[in-house]
Amino acid sequence: MNSSFCIFCQNDTPEKTCMIATMEVSQKIIACAQNDHVIRCRLDGYSDLVAADARYHLKCYVKFFRKSQSRKPDEEMRIRNNAIKRLCARITTGDIYNLAAVWEQYSDILSEHGVEAGQYSNCKSWFKDKLKDQLNDKIDFVPQLDQRQPQLIFLKGSEKQLIQTLKDQADELNESREGLSLQDSRETITQKEEMLAVYHTAIQIRADVKESPTLNNCSSVTVDDAEHMVPNRLFMFLNVLLTGDEDDCVEEKKTRTLVLSIAQDIIYALSKGKKITPKHTGLGMAIHQATRSKNLVNLVHNAGHCISYDQVRRLDTTLAKKALDQYSENGNMPIPTNIAPGHFFQFSADNIDIIEETLDGRGTFHATQMVAFQRAVANTEEATNVEEVKLCPEKSLKSSVDLHALIQAPHSDVRPTPVFEEQAQVEDLNPESPCEIAKVKDLAWLLARMRDSSGTGVPSWTGYNQVVTTVSEELTTVGYLPILNAPAHDKDTLWTVLMRCLHISLILNPGQSTVVPFDEQLYSKAKELQWTNPEMCKGLFLRLGGFHIAKKLHASYWQALR
Repeated sequence: MNSSFCIFCQNDTPEKTCMIATMEVSQKIIACAQNDHVIRCRLDGYSDLVAADARYHLKCYVKFFRKSQSRKPDEEMRIRNNAIKRLCARITTGDIYNLAAVWEQYSDILSEHGVEAGQYSNCKSWFKDKLKDQLNDKIDFVPQLDQRQPQLIFLKGSEKQLIQTLKDQADELNESREGLSLQDSRETITQKEEMLAVYHTAIQIRADVKESPTLNNCSSVTVDDAEHMVPNRLFMFLNVLLTGDEDDCVEEKKTRTLVLSIAQDIIYALSKGKKITPKHTGLGMAIHQATRSKNLVNLVHNAGHCISYDQVRRLDTTLAKKALDQYSENGNMPIPTNIAPGHFFQFSADNIDIIEETLDGRGTFHATQMVAFQRAVANTEEATNVEEVKLCPEKSLKSSVDLHALIQAPHSDVRPTPVFEEQAQVEDLNPESPCEIAKVKDLAWLLARMRDSSGTGVPSWTGYNQVVTTVSEELTTVGYLPILNAPAHDKDTLWTVLMRCLHISLILNPGQSTVVPFDEQLYSKAKELQWTNPEMCKGLFLRLGGFHIAKKLHASYWQALR
C-alpha cells in the first residue's frame, strides 16, 4: 500500500486527501475492512493507520463505510439463521407464544454469541417474515383482546387451545373491570366518543378548507367573494359555535359578518398565507392607505389578520400596472372599468389639498381627482364583468409620463361672454308635481314635530323621508380616474379635465351630454373655458354641485329678505 495515496482507491489524483489523525478512526477502518476482501488484503499487517500516515479521500471514505454497513459478516449471518431455527423448533412443539416473548428469546441467543439483535419495534415486521419463511406458513398470528399486547403465535390446527387462551384473557379483563362502577365506565366511553366526534369534524373541515377555491381577483374584497371561499361546514360550525341554538334575527347580520371574519382567518392560517382572502386583502390595503406605516401592517399581519407589507406593495403595483395597461389600450385615455358602456353617466372633479401650508412652502400636495358616477346599471352584466387580477411579483413600477401630462388650454386676451345654445323660458322654471308633493311632505313633518311634545314620536327629517319614500333607487357605481398631479384651479388642469371627460363619454356612450359638476371656484373658470371654445366643448354641460346650489339659493333668499 502506498500511504501517500488514498488507502481506498490508491489513485494519484489532484483531489485533496485527509490524514487519519485518531486511533478511533483507525480502528474503525480496520474493523470494517474485515468485510471487504480488497481492503482487508491492502491493510494486512497494519494495526495503527495513524502511525502509518495513511490518507483517504472523503468521498472514498463515505463510500467505503456505506458499503461495509450494507454487508453483514458471514459469521453473524450464520448465528442469526441458527437462532431463527432454534426458535422455530420450540414453536413447533404446539405451545402458544406471544411475539414479544419470542423476540426476547431470539435476543438472548444472539447475545450469547456477542451479536446485537436491535430494537423490537424496528425489527418486528422483519422478524415475523423470517418466522413465516422458516416454517413455510405453518403458523398464524392472532391479535389479543387487548390491542396493546403483542400478537399470539400458534401452529395451524391448534385452534381449540387458542380459543381457551383467549377465553382466559377475557376472564382476566372482566375481573379487572369489576372494580369500576357502571357509571364511570359509561362516562369514560361517552367522553371518548365525544372527543372522537370532535376530531373527525376537525379533519373534515380541514379537508374542506384545503379544497376551497382561491381568490381569483385579488382586487375584489366583497362579501360575496368571502362567502364563495368559506366552506359550508366551516361556516355552519362557527355559526353554531357563536350562536348555539338561539335564533336572534337582530344579531343575524352581525353574527354572519363575524363568522365570515373568523372563517377567513382560519383559511389564511391553515394555508400558511398562501390563500389570500378578501378580509386580509382589504384590511391590509386599508391600514396602509390610512397610515402608510410598514410596522403597523406587519404587526397586524403577524397576528394573522391581514396580508404582509410586501404583499400590499405587490398589490398596489398590480393595480397600477393594470391601470397603465388599460390607459395604453384606450389610446392614452384612462377609462373606469366598472362603468357600463351604453348607459348615461356623469363626472365630478375637485381639488385634493394635503398639508396646504408649511413654513418654507415646500412639501405641500395639491392635485385634482376625477370621478365618474353611474346609476341604475349596478347589477347589469356590463357593470359586473370585472377582469381577474393576479398578484404580480414586482413591488414598484415606473408610471407613464403621459398619465400626468396636462393639455395646454387655449389662451384668450379677451374675457369671454356667456353663450347659450337656446334661450331659457320662464315656464321651464315652474315647479312640477313632485315639488308640490315634497312641499306637502315637509309641511306634514313640521306640523307633526310641533305637536310631538316628547320629541320621540316623529323621527328626524332624514329618518322621516326614509319612512315615507316609495322609490327604491339603485346603487350608484363609482369609477375613479387617475389623479392629476397639478392644482385644480390652474386653467391647464381644468382644460385637461374637460377634454378627458369629453373623450371618455365619446368612447363609452357616444351622443350623451357630458355632465361635470364643480364647486363655485372651479365652475366659474371652467365655464370661461367653455365659452371661449364652444366648438371643442360641444355637448359639455357644466353645473354647480347640489350643495353649492343650495348655498346659492339660501344666499339669494337672504338678499331678497334684506
